Amino acid sequence: MAASIIPAAGSAFGPCLKACEHRDCAELRQMASELCVICDEPIRYERLFYREGKWFYHALCLLREKWVVGV
Repeated sequence: MAASIIPAAGSAFGPCLKACEHRDCAELRQMASELCVICDEPIRYERLFYREGKWFYHALCLLREKWVVGV
């Protein structure tokens, strides 16, 4: 599982600032709005996260989980 970051809206590789018809922009916005399985907060832009199938995890949440569980 590789870590990813969704670039901020309006940045070089991020979605358009305003609503648009671009499929890539829609996909990035959708991913940014997905909820982290651990903390139930949106993934958001410019935050390191992991995706496993349909599940999304903030990298920091996984680190905290690992420290708490001790895996």
